Amino acid sequence: ARGQGHTFVHSNGIIFLTQHARNELVSKYPCIVQLHQSVIPHGIDPIFSHERTNDLKYSIPIKLLYVSTVDLYKHQWNVVSSVSNLRKEGFDVQLTLVGSAYPQALDKLKATIEKVDTNKSFIKYEGLIDYVDLPSLYQQSDLFIFASTCENLPIILLEAMASHLPIACSSRKPMQEILSDAGVYFDPENTTSITNALRELLLSSELRKVKAKMAKERSNQYTWGRCADDTFEFLSACI
Repeated sequence: ARGQGHTFVHSNGIIFLTQHARNELVSKYPCIVQLHQSVIPHGIDPIFSHERTNDLKYSIPIKLLYVSTVDLYKHQWNVVSSVSNLRKEGFDVQLTLVGSAYPQALDKLKATIEKVDTNKSFIKYEGLIDYVDLPSLYQQSDLFIFASTCENLPIILLEAMASHLPIACSSRKPMQEILSDAGVYFDPENTTSITNALRELLLSSELRKVKAKMAKERSNQYTWGRCADDTFEFLSACI
């Protein structure tokens, strides 16, 4: 931490990916307030941009998707338990989990899947897949879930937004800064909260349509062109 602070203090300027990141670092290193600063988020790869034309009517079974590294702060097991709850309520839902995994977190995930879906009939863990195959996976899904408790700028969330998906999302910072009011939020450490958010989206096609449209529109501000322009402008100001 001392080395990081030393680097900040001796910099001409600092670029943050989110306002949340800026706030966290300024609170820890108040001296950096005097430096040139700018919040410049990354962009979204255009391959994820997709316009849905089916009025967001979901398929049967309803395809839920969570793309993210399986790690302790990603809470995939809570999502699995919530999907199991929805199945018990009569919702014909199927969850696909995609991402590499850390051993401890993967063990926890597999144990939860084994507990709630012994026959592996509605929970699929695909592991890591090729990046170029991700866009079609988003497009084939009906609803996206993001349950992380610790992020700076979650590119995966941006990808889901660009894919025109309704999103049930963690309420932890900085997710609301990115998604704003274009998602339905939940406490990622509370299975009941996740279940309630998913149920709310599943019960209303109009809500899914509105939230997906808002997310898609909001994703348009995250472009690499804008990122490059803002970065060069910032560098010029620091010289």
